Amino acid sequence: MFIMDVQTHHADVEKFGAQACFLRFVREEGEPRCQDDPSILGQFNYIKEMLVDSQTSLSVLSGLPYGVPQGPANIRSTRDLVNQIAGSERCISQAIVDPLAPSGAETHLDTLEQQVLEFGGRALKTYTYSYGGWRLDDENVAFPLLQQAQDLGLELVNTHKGLPAIFAPGSEQSVRTTDYPGVVRAFPKLKFCAYHSGYFSDADDHPENKQGVTEFIEQLAKMTKKERRRMYAEIGTTYALTMSQGGDAPAHLIGQLLLALGPKNILWGTDSIWWGSPQFMIDHFKTLEIPARLQEQFGYPALTDKIKRRILGLNAARVYKVSPRERRCTIPEDQITQMQVAQGGFRAERSLRVYGARTRREFLRMFGPKGGANHFA
Repeated sequence: MFIMDVQTHHADVEKFGAQACFLRFVREEGEPRCQDDPSILGQFNYIKEMLVDSQTSLSVLSGLPYGVPQGPANIRSTRDLVNQIAGSERCISQAIVDPLAPSGAETHLDTLEQQVLEFGGRALKTYTYSYGGWRLDDENVAFPLLQQAQDLGLELVNTHKGLPAIFAPGSEQSVRTTDYPGVVRAFPKLKFCAYHSGYFSDADDHPENKQGVTEFIEQLAKMTKKERRRMYAEIGTTYALTMSQGGDAPAHLIGQLLLALGPKNILWGTDSIWWGSPQFMIDHFKTLEIPARLQEQFGYPALTDKIKRRILGLNAARVYKVSPRERRCTIPEDQITQMQVAQGGFRAERSLRVYGARTRREFLRMFGPKGGANHFA
């Protein structure tokens, strides 16, 4: 099965050291804290957790708006190293640009051309909570960035939506999805993807007390059918959170997105390495069902194997214009395959470490705006 993870991260621990541990990472008893061993978030462990200890076929590597804990140059370096080790394309990268970043910053608008033409960024990644917050439909702030991205040949704009950040005061407002109808209409040649599907884990964090993907669904309803074809939902961290809630929560999430967007516009993402190896999410999604009682009550479609294959990779392959049939990690010189074979296959000797929250309460302590301040100063 072709699995393409469109949201992955790691930290430049050589540059930032223990500062890279800006989240309250969970650790097993007896294991060192991230602050004691930041390498768990570093380049090598990213390769191991994402491409050796999971079934991920192709990862999309991203960064954060301030150039920390990893900037565009380091993203390119990791991508090139992965593909060199693999002897085939196992990792692609995004251009990380912020329209409000100050001159000289790694993510300033002036760096977009270099990130696309020289670094090979395949999509634009933005964070509307950065530098005090901004909106995608702001003609003065966002439109110059989007126009330049379009002129450089980019077709996909990924934006962090939902999940207010502890290090971004006021992000409860700026991560809302209310700017999508306007920007989708203004740029008919671009595709837009809401990372995290605009998910609010706690109604108290939303300015209008809307929980889950409620507001995102409302905004999609304001678009024409033709406009919705250019709108995508990514489920990184959001899916893991619904898993931690248990019961029917994951089925409701996927069911709502299928009703609103259809089976071709949902993209698989995990937000790992923040979660460690993403395999626990892959395994869970492979076995997920939308029960008949939920189909009858809410009108959700059945989650067939065909739809699962689309969500896990085929949708992203179409959007990023990669071939799911391309041979990856199959030549003898492929060191990643050699590592897998040496350890008895991708499941043998896996760490199975989960760095992120295991419950909703733990998640709110890590990420929520009312949580702790263990982040970059």
